[in-house]
Amino acid sequence: MKRVLLSFLSIALIASAATAQDGKKLFKAGQKAINKYISDPVANADGLAEGLKSLEDAFGDAEFAGNAKNLIKKGELLNSIADAEMKMVLLDPEAKISNPDVGMKAMEAFKMAMSDEKQKKNALKGLASVQGILNNIAINYFRGDDYANAYKNYAATLELHDMLGSNGKESILTDETINDQKFYAAATGYLSDNGPAVMPLLEDLYKSGYQDALVYEALYSTKKESDPEGALAALEAGRKALPDDSQLLFAEINHYLTAGNLDVLIKKLEMAKEKEPENTSVVVTMGSVYDQLNQQEREAGNIDKAEEYFGKAKEAYEDVLAIDGTNFDAQYSLGALYYNKAASMTSTINELSNDFTPAGTKKYNDLKSQMDGYFQEALPFFEKAETMNPEDANTLVALKEIAARNNDFEKAEAYKKRIEALQN
Repeated sequence: MKRVLLSFLSIALIASAATAQDGKKLFKAGQKAINKYISDPVANADGLAEGLKSLEDAFGDAEFAGNAKNLIKKGELLNSIADAEMKMVLLDPEAKISNPDVGMKAMEAFKMAMSDEKQKKNALKGLASVQGILNNIAINYFRGDDYANAYKNYAATLELHDMLGSNGKESILTDETINDQKFYAAATGYLSDNGPAVMPLLEDLYKSGYQDALVYEALYSTKKESDPEGALAALEAGRKALPDDSQLLFAEINHYLTAGNLDVLIKKLEMAKEKEPENTSVVVTMGSVYDQLNQQEREAGNIDKAEEYFGKAKEAYEDVLAIDGTNFDAQYSLGALYYNKAASMTSTINELSNDFTPAGTKKYNDLKSQMDGYFQEALPFFEKAETMNPEDANTLVALKEIAARNNDFEKAEAYKKRIEALQN
């Protein structure tokens, strides 16, 4: 029995030695192909993928991969690829980085080698080298609006800044530039839907009073569900720090619009209109808010106040059409303004229909005449809106109702069929 055990042990050792030898062989093959690529990236581009595969296969052997010297060699090779590709991009703006992760992989190799005290100095040297390359890669992706890849590389430079600093080594980032780097990492992370991940960076920038609207907008957007009060506080701080920034003003408008705080919203919209008088979406929104206030006051029986808001809504929509006569929202909203005013009178008219006294009949006739007049005022706006957007269901419903009131049943039926066709 002992002989059998010794025999198996011997076979296992032989197999292990063969694997280790394969790791070295694969690494040399990968190294050769990669060095050839670095000498002429254009001519030898086809061989790079094979070289990278050989390199990865070499590190499939645990014994070979566990050697810190080998990890540093791997990091240096990958670093040289990233450097070569960045140089090529700098020389040719049309060129693209074909291996976006090699810089990150180089960083990981150097980090793994840090566990070996004998190789720590060389590993830190590699990390310092790769930090600058990762920063250039981040800038390149940022300029190309590839925010996801830019974020990964910016975040890596910040991680390396902390690692190098804690080991007494110099980072490319200084006290003067660290906040800018945090900003670009936070901005690209936020723009690539990594809001929660960059929250610590945003908080740091916020506390330091960093002067960029995106910091406050991103904090507001990221926190508004989980921490509404904190989100609003960040937005208000941004408005205070950057009072002339339209981006933050519109974020604030959207906040109060969602919250339904119409009185505050009107003030914000007036400010936005002052800043951008030609921005029709602002003025349409203002008209909509005034209309909501008009309807609220009308329902409460405050007719004078309702008429005041009605007039302001009408003026806002007319201002939009003066800027852009093809604006569907303003055209439709003018029709809706008169239509809703007429519709608000129906309940009172229905009550008067049961009063057969001369006074009651007169009130009924007068009020019904007014109501019919408002429906007729709404009609041309809806007709014009329908030419702008023939498939808008709300416009067709309004036109159908008005046609029926005018006893034009043929037209009402035609509108009904068009509405049904849209629903199918």
